[in-house]
Formats: sequence, structure tokens, C-alpha cells
Amino acid sequence: MVSVDLSSLVAQRATEAERLGRLTNDVVAALHESGVYRNWIPTAYGGVGTTAADGLDCIRALSSHDGAVGWCAMVANTTSLLGHFLPIEVAQEIYGPPQAVTGGAAQPMGTAAANRDDQLVVNGRWQWGSGTAHCTHIGGGCRVTDRHGEQLGGTHFVFFDRSDVEIHDTWQVMGLAGTGSNDYEVKNLLVQEGFSVEMGVAPPVADDPLARFSLFGLLAAGVASVSVGIAQRAIAELTAMAVERTPQGSSRTLAARASTQIELAKATATVDASWGYLLDAVDNCWHHAEIDGSNSLEQRLQLRSAATDAARRCADTVRQLYLTAGGEAVYLRGDLQKQFRDIHVATQHAMIAERTYELVGRAKLGFDIDPRLL
Repeated sequence: MVSVDLSSLVAQRATEAERLGRLTNDVVAALHESGVYRNWIPTAYGGVGTTAADGLDCIRALSSHDGAVGWCAMVANTTSLLGHFLPIEVAQEIYGPPQAVTGGAAQPMGTAAANRDDQLVVNGRWQWGSGTAHCTHIGGGCRVTDRHGEQLGGTHFVFFDRSDVEIHDTWQVMGLAGTGSNDYEVKNLLVQEGFSVEMGVAPPVADDPLARFSLFGLLAAGVASVSVGIAQRAIAELTAMAVERTPQGSSRTLAARASTQIELAKATATVDASWGYLLDAVDNCWHHAEIDGSNSLEQRLQLRSAATDAARRCADTVRQLYLTAGGEAVYLRGDLQKQFRDIHVATQHAMIAERTYELVGRAKLGFDIDPRLL
């Protein structure tokens, strides 16, 4: 799914994307041409029809060449899942064009008040607008109220045309700099009826296994897939470095040290096991989405647990590889320092945060939890 040519281009442009603070135009064009952005768009609107597991593997593969590209693909793909729940004419307008890309943040940092014309008056400013520089529509989580000021349900994701959104240059960060995850804002924006989805509640309009799959679970799995790809790249970087470099004051290469050999073996086992467990959980959810039409609470818990564990174990692994490399790891001439920075930014995503373990543990111990959080 990720061609050799695309992989090579992504790797070649990684440094430039970090300098620019966004993906380069040729990488964006190549992602369009490859169909990556259309993996999880409903097939009714021209989507590719990629399974959950294959879509995640694409994100992992891109991340193994540049975490920023994998991250932007992950955000675009997971946001496009909402196309399954939009009215047909709205979904066709947003996702029908071949160059369609959506993004945004689901945190309810905005307000949307219904007016007498059945429009929403939206105000809000959101962080973590990954990939918004090349989006055609951008969305944001909102608390929606009716014409009488009464709140309507939970968090709604409201879509805006890119031209109506102000992007603020705030993304000066230690890692994943190429994602361009700037703040973005709308003020008193009129949004037509139908351009919003109540997340985790709205029934699907375009019904397929992706529409029945756990939305937040697939988002968490996407973040974890980025982390796995970055960790795999870090393993490859240390392997190459160990053969070529002799630490200062030593007569042996880094590869000749028993400690290096042990850490590389442990890293490979940890990352492979994490990826395997995550794919098992994804396949289990996919099977039941196809057969039963939904994912049970137990299946959702397993998926969220697997995603959180994979992301955090991969971050710990990259940190240990960085320490194993010694002083050589700090130089910008090598990529190990980039993998260290990128993966520790990825750990800050709410979907794989440490508190996810508490959510899973509470359910395992019989406490009530809100299933919409899964």
C-alpha cells in the first residue's frame, strides 16, 4: 500500500518538513496520488474501502520513514470516518472531491448555537490542528445548544470550509514539527444544518464495518500505529549506527558491546509484540463489526488497552535505544534523536494517555464507565 517511491520521498523530505513546520507540497501530492487520504472515506463517496488493519499498517509504514507524515495520514483517515454519519449530500460535498482531506480536533473547545434559520453560529479555538495546512475542510469539537440555549447531547464535531478558518502559528515544538499542528479558530461562523456529527451517538448513514467500528478505539489505534512505526525506525537507526560507530575512548564498535546486542533484541521483541497484540485486538473488533454489527464493551476495552500499551511501550523502547547509543545519539546528523523527540510528542495524545489504563481498569473491576469514551 505504501510504495517504494512514496517511502523514499517521505524519508527525503522529513528534514524539510520539520524546518517548514508542515508537510512539503510534493509529499502531500504523493499522498493524494497513492490514495492514502481516501483509505477510510466511505466507499459511497469514492473511498478506497481499506480495512481497519490495512489502514493502520499504512500509517505505521509511513511513520517508519517520517512520524509527521504518518501522523497527518492518521488524522486525515480517522477524521474521514465521520463521513459515515453525515447526511449524504453533505458527505458528498466534503468527501466527494478527489483532493478532499479533513482534519481537526474533537475536544469540545467551541460553542455552536442554533439560530432561527436552522444554522449553527460557531465560535471556538482549538489546539492540535494537525495537517490543517493542506485540509479542504477542518472540524472542531463543540457544545451545541438549541434556539432556547439548551444543550443538545454530548460533543458534536462541526465541519468548516478551510477558507473560513483562521490558523495561528503556534506549533513551535520539540517533535512531530512537520505535522503543522497549529491552533485554529472560527468566530461567529454560520454553519449550515447537517455539517455536524454527535460523536459516538449518531447512527451511520453510509453503513459498513468502519462505521460500526469503535471510533475512539480506531483513533487510539492510529496513534499507536504511528508510535510503532517510529520505534521500528529507531531500531533500524541504532542497528546502522552500532555497526558504523566506535564510542569515544573505546576500541570496539557499538555493535560489539553485549549491552547493545541485548537492547536491540529486547527492543525488537517489545515492538513486534506490541504491534501483534494491537492487530489482534483490531481484527477481533473488525470481525464482530462485520458479523454482529457492533463492538462489545469487552472488545472496545481490549482495543483501547492494546493501543495505549503499544504506544507507551514503544516510547519506552525508543528512550532506551537513545540511551544505548550514548553521546552519538544527540547529533543532528543521525535520525535517532528525531525518533526520540517525535515519539515523546506522540505520547501526549489523549487517546493513549496514562489515564486510559484507569478507564480500562475501572471497567475490569466492575465500576460503571461511559461507553462513549471507548
